[in-house]
Amino acid sequence: MTAIALLRRMPSRRFVSVAAIALALAAAGIVLWFQRADSGVQACERIASGNASLTAIRPMFAASRHNDLRNHGTRMIDAAHAYANPETGLDAWERLDSEMNIERQAVQAACADHGVTVKLV
Repeated sequence: MTAIALLRRMPSRRFVSVAAIALALAAAGIVLWFQRADSGVQACERIASGNASLTAIRPMFAASRHNDLRNHGTRMIDAAHAYANPETGLDAWERLDSEMNIERQAVQAACADHGVTVKLV
């Protein structure tokens, strides 16, 4: 095969330019996707600012990309709901109180791991 025949088989400049632009746009999209604010971190920020309701932040924790925020946040909210409507008996209160304390501390630690200081009492 001659050099001219090889050059004819190579992609055109236009194709190479379009492919390069498409790759650059795809890379930019991926970077922006991973830089978006996480909903679990936003829930921590809402708690820290004092503008959080349980019904508003539970879906935020549930949609978090971070396992620690997702797991501990949803368990803390679920325990708070159960604490507000406990089963009858002192044993239920003690169990729920213990669960709330464990999850509260875990949420504070998880929020701190992601740069948000939260004081839950």
